[in-house]
Amino acid sequence: MRRADLLAQLRRDLSTKFGLPDEGFVITGLLVLYNNMLQSLFQSQIQTLGVVMLGIGLMLFILFRSFVWP
Repeated sequence: MRRADLLAQLRRDLSTKFGLPDEGFVITGLLVLYNNMLQSLFQSQIQTLGVVMLGIGLMLFILFRSFVWP
């Protein structure tokens, strides 16, 4: 389900079809809260994965730095 697209379409329709200014309405409810929570979760998971991969790479570099290739 594309929640962000649905919210963007809702904002666009309220502005164009009903002629409301963007400051004239606030979209609230569980859908908005759920969408914001999912976006934050995805962003934090990507950041965490990057930090973990960097840490593992650093540990492997330290572990194998003394090997000499023939």
